[in-house]
Amino acid sequence: MAKKKVYICTSGEYSDYGIDAVFDNKADADEFCATFGNNYQIEEWPLGSKSLAPARRGLMPYLIRMTIKGEVFEITKKTSIYYAENASKKYFSSDGENIVTSVWARDEKHAVKIANERRTKAIALEGSVDDERYFGDKTDRT
Repeated sequence: MAKKKVYICTSGEYSDYGIDAVFDNKADADEFCATFGNNYQIEEWPLGSKSLAPARRGLMPYLIRMTIKGEVFEITKKTSIYYAENASKKYFSSDGENIVTSVWARDEKHAVKIANERRTKAIALEGSVDDERYFGDKTDRT
C-alpha cells in the first residue's frame, strides 16, 4: 500500500516563506499554482510524517553552524517541520570553512556534541568537508 502524501503550495523564501495551500493530490496543487501565478513551489510530504517520533522522546530539532575547527557560532532550536525533516535526514553541509547541520537533541549541549561527531566523521572519512551532502550512516551517504 502506497503511503499517502500531501502536496503543499508554498511561496517566498526565508522570512517571507509561507504555506499557501495544501492538497491531497498533485493535480489540484498544479492547478492552484497555474491559476494563481508562477511564484509557487509544490512540496511533497508524506502524511503522518515520522518527524514526531524523536519529539515524542523529548528531542527537538536544532540548527548548528560551526567552523570546521569546531567553533560554534550559531545554535538555534527550531520549531519548523522543515528543520525536523532535515534533522531526520541528518543534513550536513559545508563550504570548506564552515559547517551547517540539523540534529535531533535534548538541549544545546547535546546538539553541539552531535554536530561535532558529524564534523569529525566527515574529516576522518573524506579528509575534508568541502562539499554539500547528507551525512548519515556510511551506507546512507550520497
